[in-house]
Amino acid sequence: MPIHHYVHPTDRVVICFGDISFDHVLESLQALGGDPSFKPGFRQLVDLWQVSKQRLRLKDLQEIQHSWDPFSNTGKRAVFAIQLPIFRLAKTYQSLVARTEFRVFHTLTEAISWLNLQASPLKGCTRRSSTARVFSTSTAATMLKMPTLVPKNFPVARKRT
Repeated sequence: MPIHHYVHPTDRVVICFGDISFDHVLESLQALGGDPSFKPGFRQLVDLWQVSKQRLRLKDLQEIQHSWDPFSNTGKRAVFAIQLPIFRLAKTYQSLVARTEFRVFHTLTEAISWLNLQASPLKGCTRRSSTARVFSTSTAATMLKMPTLVPKNFPVARKRT
């Protein structure tokens, strides 16, 4: 599956998910950079929870960061990864970006909270993806161990397995 990105200009956020091969990353970043609704200072949420295979090398990450990454790093950027090799890959990219505004998380709720995201961009993202669905907060609280401070009406976006 290639990388999908959803630009939500009203909330100044980009939500990305999909495969992380070098070609897919470059294709996605080029498309994102050419999107007229995208601004380099937007926040970013990268959802890598379904990625299980590491296909990028350090050399690839360096090229992506140096030559292709369209973000200015003034907005917060969060990566969510469950699989340890993918989490480590994201941490490696974090060290290349070398900004406190870029963080990697083991849980989606931590990433969403840190970005201070509201429900509207997440709803839009799930509507655009034919493989996504929204769980009720009570179901999500069990599945994701949502903190009590998350509003009861907050829908949690997850991709179908």
